[in-house]
Amino acid sequence: MEKIRLKNGAEYDVISGGFQMKDSQGGTGLLRMILAEKEGTSFDSIEADFNKEENVTDIVLIDPNGSAEDVVSGYSILKSVEKCRDYLTGHDTVPLEDGGYQMDEIRQTVYVVLLERPDFQTQFRNMVETVDMLVLNALEG
Repeated sequence: MEKIRLKNGAEYDVISGGFQMKDSQGGTGLLRMILAEKEGTSFDSIEADFNKEENVTDIVLIDPNGSAEDVVSGYSILKSVEKCRDYLTGHDTVPLEDGGYQMDEIRQTVYVVLLERPDFQTQFRNMVETVDMLVLNALEG
């Protein structure tokens, strides 16, 4: 199973195919992650981790072998967190006595996290505010 690691060190299991990015021409984009529930994971802890911009500035994708596979940046606005019970996460092939196979559904509780990448105008406005603050601090100091 793949994982993600946030800047604060928090790691979450991602179900197979549960990491999807969609970007638009205007510079905005959405990142959808489907996280498997595990012991110690709660809706509140996920919401707290993903709601802090400094935690999600760089999200590291970790492959099943534990190696860093990729880093995703720029998705800094938490749009939603949703807890879904009995979510279909895969299938298990079970051999039958007659030589055939049966496909059993694998269902579990997951958290669907949706992050948004701010549009260019929002990013520019934030940079201008940061530069203004730095100039004021330099003039005062």
